[in-house]
Amino acid sequence: MDFKHIFSFIFVLAGLGLFGQTQTTVQKISPQVELIYVDAEADLVMQHMRSYSDDLVFIDVRTSEEIQHGKIGKAIEIDFKSKDFDEKINSLDKNKRYVVYCYNGSLSSQAAAKMKAAGFKQILNLKDGYKSWPSNY
Repeated sequence: MDFKHIFSFIFVLAGLGLFGQTQTTVQKISPQVELIYVDAEADLVMQHMRSYSDDLVFIDVRTSEEIQHGKIGKAIEIDFKSKDFDEKINSLDKNKRYVVYCYNGSLSSQAAAKMKAAGFKQILNLKDGYKSWPSNY
């Protein structure tokens, strides 16, 4: 294989995203550019709280038993494991900015992926879940 073919192969691999691409599908987080789906650390979520306080909706996808141990603010409770999860999610305004969380980030990432597939425009998944949220916030 000559240099030209090797370079072409590397270019194709890079184009396919095989070199370290994360789940983040946004280049820039600002009011001018729509956010689609981002796995976000707690500090990024707090920045969005300060910037978009009137237009930021938290969704807690844990069970009611898990939520008894605490939740973030006035989060909407929609159990990801419930039979009517899709129906409840689809009843929400798809143009608002959402923060989705569970206990450790695993269920909320699945919920956020479902929301993205359903046409929601702006979703932050609290990457490490409720356990990463500062208790004094």
